[in-house]
Amino acid sequence: MSILMRVMFFCLLLTSSIALSEESVSKTNFPIGEIFTPIMADAKEPQFSVGIRHAHTNGPIKDFTAAIVSYGEHFGLRRWKITKHKLWQISLGGAVHAQFNLDSSSNDLINADYTIGLVGTHRNGPLSWRFRVLHQSTHLGDEFLLSQKQVERVNFSLEAVDLVASYEWPEWRLLGGGIYVLHVEPREVNNIGFQLGSEYHSIDKVILNGRFVSGVDFQFLDAESNDRNINFKTGLEYGKRGSGNRRVRVMLTAYHGTVPFGQFFNVKTTAVGFSVYLGF
Repeated sequence: MSILMRVMFFCLLLTSSIALSEESVSKTNFPIGEIFTPIMADAKEPQFSVGIRHAHTNGPIKDFTAAIVSYGEHFGLRRWKITKHKLWQISLGGAVHAQFNLDSSSNDLINADYTIGLVGTHRNGPLSWRFRVLHQSTHLGDEFLLSQKQVERVNFSLEAVDLVASYEWPEWRLLGGGIYVLHVEPREVNNIGFQLGSEYHSIDKVILNGRFVSGVDFQFLDAESNDRNINFKTGLEYGKRGSGNRRVRVMLTAYHGTVPFGQFFNVKTTAVGFSVYLGF
């Protein structure tokens, strides 16, 4: 954690110095909303959601129905407003991502990932980017370990930095970036990854006053690997558009690749289902 803390402190100083170098800066403590729009189809995005998916894997549980539950967000600490369309922000980001086996007699908790980190964001009109320094730790469920005695618990944790850039039009969005793992246990995890994605947000209301939204996210585990994770979501959004406004999304989901959660990073899976997302 010492490396992570040094990087977090450096990023905080860097973002603050860049923002303060601008003229006519307006400062806000604990700002509402985010200036970098959260990534719709990223499986590990901090968010509030609950969903059900049927998964097929080559891991210890071959075919099963899972409940996927997530709690998290980015909490703004300080915002620097240069102009109406040019802003900087420092936030604290955290999330819990948990999966439950609904086919077991007691809906066993399979795994829970806990993430925490410092987030620096910038927006200049339709162009925005997000830089994060984060820590993740993973914990397997006790009932899962008792029922799957062949599974050996791994003390999985990592510290990483990632950078994602985004360009937005009124209805479309393109994004891309990468991640570098500073430290990880176990050591065989790839330390470089890349991310590409696109989103569509309709302006007009189509069904029951809901707007059509859709997103796809590609994550490549490292530069030389053919392994890729593909996550697709499509559905309806209710509520006012824009960060800081309460809204609900009801979406169909499809995922193919390696399991994005915990120590099962080398397990292949294909999963389909639906989820409900709460935005603030």
